Amino acid sequence: MAAITLLRSASLPGLSDALARDAAAVQHVCSSYLPNNKEKKRRWILCSLKKTRYKNFDELYMYCYYVAGTVGLMSVPVMGIAPESKATTESVYSAALALGIANQLTNILRDVGEDARRGRIYLPQDELAEAGLSDEDIFNGVVTNKWRSFMKRQIKRARMFFEEAERGVTELSQASRWPVWASLLLYRQILDEIEANDYNNFTKRAYVGKAKKLLALPVAYGRSLLMPYSLRNSQK
Repeated sequence: MAAITLLRSASLPGLSDALARDAAAVQHVCSSYLPNNKEKKRRWILCSLKKTRYKNFDELYMYCYYVAGTVGLMSVPVMGIAPESKATTESVYSAALALGIANQLTNILRDVGEDARRGRIYLPQDELAEAGLSDEDIFNGVVTNKWRSFMKRQIKRARMFFEEAERGVTELSQASRWPVWASLLLYRQILDEIEANDYNNFTKRAYVGKAKKLLALPVAYGRSLLMPYSLRNSQK
């Protein structure tokens, strides 16, 4: 239980409640997910600096995990879990991981053209081949029906991770929910903007305009006031 002892010593908001409610789950998360050893850190560095192609989504997922998923995992103790939440600690961490993955996949889809100009393609090679696309198509940067079809699949997957993350946001402490909801809603809108650009992420950078950002804030605030999903579900 060394991981539990270490986390207790951190005295982070909401962590003591989480430990008391589900210490075994936290121990599992620490040993399974958090990048707390030299080997995982080494792999993260190699992923970031050397790898420019990914054979399949499993490989891409691991890149997203090291780059952004771990950030989501380590944010949970900082954000805190709502004391009234009936969700397991492990399920909240899983949702936080999903949000990190969703954000990084969105970054990748937004920056396809920019990355290609640097010689990098953060897309599953096997799925590109299935769509009849190659690295050369990415470097040429021409939007075709094949590219649109491929992008629809990638966007659908990213949205699935956002959906998985949503329930976890409701389980956070109420003070933390608003900024997390705002981030989730705004990042997810980048996917909408890629679609609005007719999937041209080669020469057009999808971004959310100021007006849409402002409109998203009250929506995020409204959602932050909802009771945890686990509590609502238990009352049915």
